[in-house]
Amino acid sequence: MTVHDVAKRSFDDTIRLYNEAFESRDIDTFITFFRDDAIKIDPDGTYVQGTAAIAELFGGLFQMEFTATFPELSRVITGPTALQVTEITLTFDGFAEHFYTALTFAQGSDGLWRVLAAVSATVPAGDGSA
Repeated sequence: MTVHDVAKRSFDDTIRLYNEAFESRDIDTFITFFRDDAIKIDPDGTYVQGTAAIAELFGGLFQMEFTATFPELSRVITGPTALQVTEITLTFDGFAEHFYTALTFAQGSDGLWRVLAAVSATVPAGDGSA
């Protein structure tokens, strides 16, 4: 098994656990997937930095009733850096939000992958998937 194979397997596990924490709305586990200096930019331009601010943002979302789909559109792993692009739909009672999110992960010296940047952009009206 190559170093790239090990990194890919480790990243696959991270994405699975990240998604499980999101789906279960477990903010305490979910926030552990972010670096202390991580940034989050929402489709509306809201910019927050640091795990406390990101936890507050997602904590508010996790209090709401919604369903989510987030198929992966692309993934690139290069050394200790990885990028995952997803197309996300959050469906609430009476409306839905549809956007792309690019997650940039950095692998720390402990071998764990953590989000450095999460940047989202609204999917243009009438556009399906990428």
